[in-house]
Formats: sequence, C-alpha cells, structure tokens
Amino acid sequence: MRRYLAQVRDFGINHVALDLRFTGADMEDTMLRQADEILPDFHG
Repeated sequence: MRRYLAQVRDFGINHVALDLRFTGADMEDTMLRQADEILPDFHG
C-alpha cells in the first residue's frame, strides 16, 4: 500500500479511494492501521 500511494503521488495524483469492503479484515481495524502506519508518511 505504501509503495502504491508513493507511486500515485509521484504521478501527481493527490486523492485516492480505497475500497476496504472485500479485504476480509475488520474494516475499523484496517482503517485504524492505515491511519497509524501508512498515512503519516503522506501528510503535508
């Protein structure tokens, strides 16, 4: 996920949509994990 987001950022894309419905993981846990572990790398 981190590599994908870095690639789209490098292409000049500022917004992405993530479809978390079909991951098989708990959606709330997945969102919290993304917020804690991935998104801080892309702030600002």
